[in-house]
Amino acid sequence: MAVDPRFFEALGPVSLGELARETGADCRGDTGRLIKSVGSAANAGSDEICYYDAKKPPEEGAVSSNAGACFIRADFADRLPEGVAAIFLWNGHTAFRWDREAQPSPLPKIQKHKLRSSCQ
Repeated sequence: MAVDPRFFEALGPVSLGELARETGADCRGDTGRLIKSVGSAANAGSDEICYYDAKKPPEEGAVSSNAGACFIRADFADRLPEGVAAIFLWNGHTAFRWDREAQPSPLPKIQKHKLRSSCQ
């Protein structure tokens, strides 16, 4: 799943080691692996990172076995498919929030507007 350029600026590729340093996380896996984009947990590809933040450990298929890496709680990391690098954070949302805040984008900010419901 490529980053939608209408909303986000693609800032990759970036190594897992750099992601871990910048987010204050620990990494288990190849810290030199390059990540080019983000993907959903179930569909991430080999050059994508995803995050898993459910309250229960991931069941089989919840995290793609093709994913390059996954932000995940340390106590759930052993449940990742073999070959998927783990980046340990207490909250995966923190990493994605860091990415948006720390890396200014030249793209115009999209204003949030209240939508009127057509349903009465």
